[in-house]
Parts: sequence; structure tokens; C-alpha cells
Amino acid sequence: MVLNKIMGIKKVLLPGPIHIPEDILQYAALKPISHRSRDFIDLLSIIINDLRVIMDIDKRDHLILMPGSSTIGIEAIFSNIIDENTKVLVLEYGFFGYRIREIVSRYTNNVKSIKYKFPSIPQKCEIMNILERENYDIIALVHNETSIGYTIRFLPDIAKIVHEKDAYLVVDGVSSIGTEEFKLGKWGIDAVITGSQKALGGLPGLSIIGFSNRLYERIQDLRYKGHKVPFYFDIPLYLDEYKNHGWIPTTPPINSLYVLYKSLEKIVNMGIDRYLDLHKTRAFKVYEYAFNQGLKPIIMDPYYRSNSVAVFYLENSLPIVDEIRRRYRILLAPGVGEYRNKMIRIGMMGFIDLSDIIEAIDLILKHISK
Repeated sequence: MVLNKIMGIKKVLLPGPIHIPEDILQYAALKPISHRSRDFIDLLSIIINDLRVIMDIDKRDHLILMPGSSTIGIEAIFSNIIDENTKVLVLEYGFFGYRIREIVSRYTNNVKSIKYKFPSIPQKCEIMNILERENYDIIALVHNETSIGYTIRFLPDIAKIVHEKDAYLVVDGVSSIGTEEFKLGKWGIDAVITGSQKALGGLPGLSIIGFSNRLYERIQDLRYKGHKVPFYFDIPLYLDEYKNHGWIPTTPPINSLYVLYKSLEKIVNMGIDRYLDLHKTRAFKVYEYAFNQGLKPIIMDPYYRSNSVAVFYLENSLPIVDEIRRRYRILLAPGVGEYRNKMIRIGMMGFIDLSDIIEAIDLILKHISK
């Protein structure tokens, strides 16, 4: 009965997992192969090379895939680079910034969080002043905060200040990689984590972790001093297994890799610049249409407005989201946490058609006017 309901879903317009076109999704039905086979090694090699292109990670730096949600990757990075003496500064302007703080606080008591209470959002000048003023070993932030639709578009400026303090910059890029320009090495980002189920166009199940050789030296230094991490989060193990054998230490979701392979192939063939422009142009048209129809965006300044998810004020959003799901088989998302019933969020990642998003907005407006 439950699967019958799921089979009837027509469009997925969530902030993740995203809608996957049928020509890509069909590869999920292939039979899983051995994750120690030659075919798997070849598949993983192509996927990692494509990810390096999309995330602009050259051979001097590192990229690994870790089975699990994006949160696994975030946890893995922090567990490898934080001990009880590490000072961490977290910029918190939404739910996922809060989650970073929760993760980091399990590894060190020296956590300071700069919190912004919605509807307040951080301006560039504020963040730069904070980074200049505070003392820290690691700065952690969310590139694109899907809970409110806020994006930071000055990561190179942040990285410059962080490195001047001989600190490290860790970026949650879960919903930004593929929708926002990103250059790990050229910008001086020390670590970024994303997931297969967002703008990279795949199924859930894979955490993608890119990190600088500079950060890896810190990992090795802490390890030399006796720092221990759980086996599953052991980043040097993942690097060694891939270097020596071409595979992942644990069993990955094979069928998710099939879908990711085909989606990355499509993105690379299109060209990453064109793919980014697709998201930028589509987001502009979505916001323009919605605003003209009377919906008020959460983030009014386009400079900070997300290309990944459109977020609007909407009182009593839960019944509307539920009715659109039941009547039209279209999945939208309400707000998060205390704003769950006061916002509506529309995912704009991947190869979804603009017309599908416009249709969803029209349905929202239809139910508002009742």
C-alpha cells in the first residue's frame, strides 16, 4: 500500500532528494556488482574524476566517497581534524549551521557559535569583521542554507582571512555544489562536503568529501600525536584503499553510484559553467514569477538568495504541502523547525524543468486563494 502511494508521485520538488529524470533513474534498476571487481574500480575512477572537474579539485588535493548521508561526511571531517583543544567557530544562520555546531561540540568544548535569529541574516561586512576579530583554529559554515534559502557568495574572501590566521575553513557544500561556483584549491577551501542526492543529480547514499593537502597534513599530525577516530570515519584509510586498490573500504550503495555516474556524465558533457548558469537563470525566473504573483521570498536581496531552493513566507504551509502531495502527486517542502508551518520551500536543483516549478507555484497560489 505504501509503495503504491510512492509509485504515484509525479514530481519531486524538494530541497533534496531531488527529481531525477527517467533516462538517468533507470540505471538504478541495474544489478549490483561486486565492489571489489574491475568494473567497479573503473566506475569509481570515472566518478571521482568527474567530481574533481565539477568541484575544481586538482591532483594536489584529495577527494573521497564515503557511504552514507552527507552528515556522515561532515562528521568524518570534524572527527579527523578536531581534538579536545581545538577552537572552532561556527557561523549559524539556519538549521544546518545548528547541526554543524551539534556535531562539532561532540569533539571539543571550545566551540563558539555566531548565531543569527531569523529573519536576521548575516551581511558580508559582518562576517568579515567577525572573522577578523575572533580567534579560532577552524571556521565552519554552510555555503547554501536550504532551511531559509540563504547563500554565501564570498568564500574566497573568507578563506583569505582564515588562512591569514593559520586556521582552516570547512564548508558544508551539500546543497551548493552544482548550483554555485566552487573552486577548492584556487579559493583556499580546506574541506567541502556534499552529497549525491542534491544538485549532482543522484540518489541518496553517498557523501562526497573534498579536502586540501594542507588539511590532510593536519589529520596526519593529529594521528601521529595519538588522535583516534572511529573506523568508519578514518579518512587516511579511505585514501589508502583507493590509492592501493581503487575502491572504498566499506560496501557502498552500488546502484546509487550507477545513477550518479550517469548524472555526472550529463553534467560534464554539458559543461559545469553551463550547468551553473542553468541554475542561476532558472532561480531568477522562479523568484521573478513568484514575486509578481504575490509570494514574498524569505531572502529579499538576490545577492544572498539561493539558486538551489526557493523559500517563501507562507502561513499554515503544512496543509497546503500535504494537499498538493495528495491531489497532484507533487512533493514540496514546508519550513524547518519552529518555522515548519510558516514557510514553503521549492527545490530547484538538477535537471527539473522550469515549467514544473511554475506549475507548483500556481498550485500554491490556487490553494492560498481558497
